Amino acid sequence: YAAMDRSVEAVHTLDKVLQDTSPLKPEQVARARAEKIEQGKRIGFLDFSTNVAATIEIDGVESGTTPLAAPLRVAAGRHLVGALASGYLPARLEVIVAGQSHVSSTLELRPSEARLAHVDVHCPLPGADIYVDGTLVGKTPMQASVTTEPGARLFELRRPGYRTQKQTIALQDGARGELSFDPDLDP
Repeated sequence: YAAMDRSVEAVHTLDKVLQDTSPLKPEQVARARAEKIEQGKRIGFLDFSTNVAATIEIDGVESGTTPLAAPLRVAAGRHLVGALASGYLPARLEVIVAGQSHVSSTLELRPSEARLAHVDVHCPLPGADIYVDGTLVGKTPMQASVTTEPGARLFELRRPGYRTQKQTIALQDGARGELSFDPDLDP
């Protein structure tokens, strides 16, 4: 996990390893403790509140519900935080978290009588940003569908070094759609 820059998972795994060090050599225990300290420096904390009880997603992955019992641990870097609740339009916010820092904010969800639509986005290019109507909603590969307001929606795929691709999709209340992107290199 440490080699993949997944500091939260690395610390969690090292905590388990260090609970019972009897099968380990002293140098392995020392290395595990040192790595845990180093990886811990790369973890930040997110504390979000919402105006209604909502599911919190971080980078498209369900991570908790509000009110949060404790701040959510994330690897330092850029993250997309979303809040979803039945009967409300989703709220999203991009945050940059430094290691050992706390980011707090409130996401305001607006009521809606429409049932939300869902779009599965497919793209072989990793690390591309997905925007809906100009708002960042995720990064490829998408781990979950994009939840959005029904109607005509403009999806954009952007990544430096590649040509931006745009597709419009019309979605009815509660509809499910699918889009595929295959961007070309931008010489």
